[in-house]
Amino acid sequence: MRVHELVDGDVLELDGTRIAPMRLAEDYVYAFLLEQDGVRVLVAMDELNGWRPPDLGALDVALLPLGIHEHHPFTGERRISEEHPVLRFEATYPETLEVVRALDARRVVLSHVEEMDGLSHDELVRLGKRDGWEPAYDGMVIEAGRRR
Repeated sequence: MRVHELVDGDVLELDGTRIAPMRLAEDYVYAFLLEQDGVRVLVAMDELNGWRPPDLGALDVALLPLGIHEHHPFTGERRISEEHPVLRFEATYPETLEVVRALDARRVVLSHVEEMDGLSHDELVRLGKRDGWEPAYDGMVIEAGRRR
């Protein structure tokens, strides 16, 4: 294992992949822009709350967390009380969609699905088709071919 300690603005080149970390709104969390052979992938695994992405240019893939469902995505029924503290600390699904819309990503995969949302894989597929993304699943392999 090699440990690389970086400060904001540093970029790491590792085995032909350029890795640019970017601090999110929570100062202890980073997203990573990975670039290799013209393919560009953004990976932000958690903590999108309050983050507005900078202009990153065209991306082949954006891998982001789904966000929590304060309201059921199909019925609109409130699922989490307005006063619940989780809403201060976690991005909601609509907030995640704002991040998705701010990015120029050819493919968007949303992961970090919370069991408390109670959504099945089929419901996530349906929601993703409606809103322009696809759900991640255990064992998923993401091909990040170049934009054409």
